[in-house]
Amino acid sequence: MKDKPNVLEDPRVGKILDFILRLVSGDLKSRETLSGQGDDLDGIVIGLNVLAEEISSRVVSLTEAEQRLDEIMEVIIAIASLDYTKRLPISDKGNTFDAIALGLNILGEELQASTVSKNYLDNIIQSMTDMLIVVNQDTRIQTVNQATLDLLGYTESELVGQPLDMVFAQEAFKELGIADLVKIGFFKAVETIYVTKDSRIIPVSFSGSVMYDKSGDIQGIVCVAQDLTERKMLEEEKRMRQEKLAMLGQLAGGVGHELRNPLGAIKNSTYFLNMVLEEPEPEVKETLKILEKEVATSERIISSLLDFARARPPLKRNVNINNIIQEILSCTNVPEDIKVNSQIAESIPAIMADPDQLSQVFGNIILNAVQAMPEGGQLSITSRASRPDRIAVSIIDTGVGIPEENLKKIFEPLFTNKAKGIGLGMAITKTFVEGHGGSIEVQSKAGKGSTFTVKLPICNKEET
Repeated sequence: MKDKPNVLEDPRVGKILDFILRLVSGDLKSRETLSGQGDDLDGIVIGLNVLAEEISSRVVSLTEAEQRLDEIMEVIIAIASLDYTKRLPISDKGNTFDAIALGLNILGEELQASTVSKNYLDNIIQSMTDMLIVVNQDTRIQTVNQATLDLLGYTESELVGQPLDMVFAQEAFKELGIADLVKIGFFKAVETIYVTKDSRIIPVSFSGSVMYDKSGDIQGIVCVAQDLTERKMLEEEKRMRQEKLAMLGQLAGGVGHELRNPLGAIKNSTYFLNMVLEEPEPEVKETLKILEKEVATSERIISSLLDFARARPPLKRNVNINNIIQEILSCTNVPEDIKVNSQIAESIPAIMADPDQLSQVFGNIILNAVQAMPEGGQLSITSRASRPDRIAVSIIDTGVGIPEENLKKIFEPLFTNKAKGIGLGMAITKTFVEGHGGSIEVQSKAGKGSTFTVKLPICNKEET
């Protein structure tokens, strides 16, 4: 009979530690792949992936999950501190948290029963992508991992033996309150500031856990920090974008209303001339047709301006997404040299959505797809249930495609590569999709066509 392998002699342990740290800090986009071994570690990975999906899909809110995430975080930091005695409570709900708790409890038992070499534990610590610092009772640094050295720019010899406040901004260290950490035994995801060797400021999410020996005396503190630089940059970009959108929305609303009056006068004058001129000259008749066409174009632009300015929430009701797509196709002028291939799944459920907004969403994408194929091509539309709680609609064309440098710009207001139009169609499309709690993705290469995929949540109850 073969001996059971030591669970710590598995590179997945370090990855699981990183995954939970990212999840606790609010990163819900990351997922971990399974090894295919079907063991306790794979069970924990499955539970964490499901939990990330549930939180990102709002099946479980971060507020509801906070206490259980705190408990999970305590156990993970305890494991990183070589304390395998902590266990998580199991409720009678049998939910995702209970599945993760069961897996972690089993993992803790296996670790507690294992004989692990110091070298291997050091390898796990060094493989973590988050920064880890272990300090003694006097808060002097005992151990640091490679991620800490890489980010802060120190060598190990420059940090070991130094006071912990060496890596913090001075005021940030005071505000952190290490004395309070010693009293309560645990800090979770406190935002603070590290300072690099060359005096650069690094915003971090800091978690700490006090280590105790068998007698209950403090051995030291394990400090784990995640670099928030990229997240802070994204938050700042999002804030600036929202401010710009708000100003642009006000401007769009004002311009739209101001243009409606003179445009209405032109439209009425054109209608009057058509009525009174019984047999107009060919040039006059052609001019009136041009006026009518340009007025219609201007009205669409004004409607786009006002839609962008109003940004009203969706008025949801029970709708069949396939019916909306079929109606749009029947109303869209698709040239004869474009072949339409519709593969919409009849089995997908109805969803709670605003049919008018979704008509505009899919109408904009389909119209863009048609316009992207001036020499003809194929337009393919597919719908499917991408997950039990979500449907996906993909619109694929074989047109001119989108250059790589423009892919990140296509949803920005006022960005357009068309001779006519003001670049609000896709911005409104994205706003409407996100207003439904959904997402829109684009894949494209210049000369190879484009694929737009809209993902929307399925709601079981009608909103009031």
